[in-house]
Amino acid sequence: SSMVEIGPEPLPPEAGEVPERDEVPGADGASVGPEPDAPDPAAAPPAPLRFGVRVGVFRESENAGVRVGELREVGYDPLVVLRRNTRGDSLFYVYAGGYANRDDAETAAAALRAGGGEVLVVELDLGAMTEPGGG
Repeated sequence: SSMVEIGPEPLPPEAGEVPERDEVPGADGASVGPEPDAPDPAAAPPAPLRFGVRVGVFRESENAGVRVGELREVGYDPLVVLRRNTRGDSLFYVYAGGYANRDDAETAAAALRAGGGEVLVVELDLGAMTEPGGG
């Protein structure tokens, strides 16, 4: 069988000079840069998070962390609350996020339920966590 000499492979077009594009395809709707009317965090405290969308309760912090990572990947801002049950066992409650009103929480819960799994809208008792210097 005779060898056929082939010159260096031609570079794929991406490897050459890429013409500058203003828009990245598929990025519409994504927030880029600072939002024009974002309030100064120091000026206005966020609305209290009264409702949470609970997506799991874990005994192991590692397992809770895995779930938190999954939620972050799909755009949630998850919360983890450590509680003890009556026997004194530590349990990690993972919430897909905190919401100021039930409607927002129910909307998020419906989206999560579509993906399967047990999803529960609960009232959060985060006063002790969010209020500085309380007690």
